[in-house]
Amino acid sequence: MKRLLWIILIVVSNYSFGQITANPVLPTDTDQVLITLDITQASNQSLLNYTGDVYAHTGVKVEGITTWQYVKGTWGTNTTQPKLTRTGTNTYTLSISPSIRQYYGVPADKKITQLCFVFRSSDATKQTEDIFYNVYEQGLSVSITNPTQTKPIYDLNSNIDVTVQANSSTNLKLFVDDVEVQNTSTTSISYTYNASTYGKHWFKAVATNGTETKKDSVYVLVRNEIVTEDLPVG
Repeated sequence: MKRLLWIILIVVSNYSFGQITANPVLPTDTDQVLITLDITQASNQSLLNYTGDVYAHTGVKVEGITTWQYVKGTWGTNTTQPKLTRTGTNTYTLSISPSIRQYYGVPADKKITQLCFVFRSSDATKQTEDIFYNVYEQGLSVSITNPTQTKPIYDLNSNIDVTVQANSSTNLKLFVDDVEVQNTSTTSISYTYNASTYGKHWFKAVATNGTETKKDSVYVLVRNEIVTEDLPVG
């Protein structure tokens, strides 16, 4: 008889989904941002290998409100919603300029917390799932951008690429299971962790600027092998 142990894993992370990346990685409301979409990483792949134009249904979330705000145009209307630039068979870019706040027309008294997207075909019959990307406050911030909460489970002896990004930090540290493994005066860390033991492991990043400290963390699980046992006699 085969027995599978199902484990509920809670992942603590400020980061969002892997379908898009942003430059800068930790954008603030005053930044010009280049969004890159990779359809191969989307959960809904109806746009995979699509050859037509792709448009963005996009808005933001602001503090205190859970629904999308300041949406650009109307769903399915190509003349009012931004068209992406194709850079490959399944990759596209969208420029948010001159800044997030100005692009979406968000008043200065509203705190922007996330960028919101659904990417769609020109006839709106194909689309991605809802995709969100965090917007960070001015000043010190830090995020573990990999691994993410979308793929937190690994096999034994996997090499896990850990990436940390910070804004305005003078010192940045990475801890694995409360043991410091890297320390830098730059604003980014790239580290490879060999998952040599089973169980839950905790990655924590700590950024400082001399006067304040910010932290981010994420849990991953190195899963046990499936146990196969003989049926009991009788």
